[in-house]
Amino acid sequence: PGRSRAVLIAAECDTKTGMSSFPPPGRPSQAGHSIPPQSLPPGGAARYPVAFIGMGSMGAPMATNIAKKGFPLSVWNRTHEKTSALLSLGAKQKSTPRECVQGAKVVVTMLSDEKALFDVLCREDGVLDGLENDAVVVDMSTIGRSAAVKAGEFVRQRGGKFLDAPVSGSVGPASSGELVALVGGRLNDVSRAQPVLLAMCKRIIHVGDVGQGQALKVILNGIGAHLISAYTSMIVLGERLGIPR
Repeated sequence: PGRSRAVLIAAECDTKTGMSSFPPPGRPSQAGHSIPPQSLPPGGAARYPVAFIGMGSMGAPMATNIAKKGFPLSVWNRTHEKTSALLSLGAKQKSTPRECVQGAKVVVTMLSDEKALFDVLCREDGVLDGLENDAVVVDMSTIGRSAAVKAGEFVRQRGGKFLDAPVSGSVGPASSGELVALVGGRLNDVSRAQPVLLAMCKRIIHVGDVGQGQALKVILNGIGAHLISAYTSMIVLGERLGIPR
């Protein structure tokens, strides 16, 4: 406990052994818990009710993949028109976030920023007003570490569980179900949300406690930003040296 360790959760089985790349039995997780691989449900097997909030360019295809896996799905978005394509897949459009999450075992949010998340959580008829006891809220937005920790406290105060799970990948991988989820939270809660996460993601990386998924997302974005900066700097250098672009 307290050490920074990334744990790769079974997005795919090892083709040689047939075993998932989860910690072996008896090996403690970062939070001091141990879950044998065989105790984890295979992706999509446990089709419990799911709520999805946020039908933006990333959220809509992610929710579509959940619906295609056969999960009973309720959806909400500020503009209801963006949920229309999901209705043909069996999803139920709800009028408020509160109504959307009632009865859901896993609630997924994919919103533009911290302000949008807290509005959906805390507004009148918001998520916290309708959240089931012990439901797992999985926020997949990119909101920063401190916001994730704060959101996690709000959810826990209402009797729920919270995971921050920002994703690596853009609209293409979101459509094909090949995102990578960077997850912070209790390992037991990750295993409960695993079938839903695997409907959207090819890989789940458990980074540590709540907020650590957001921390890793910042690091990965920083690496990308520095690569772009180096690339453009070298283009300018090459031009100054007389090399055609």
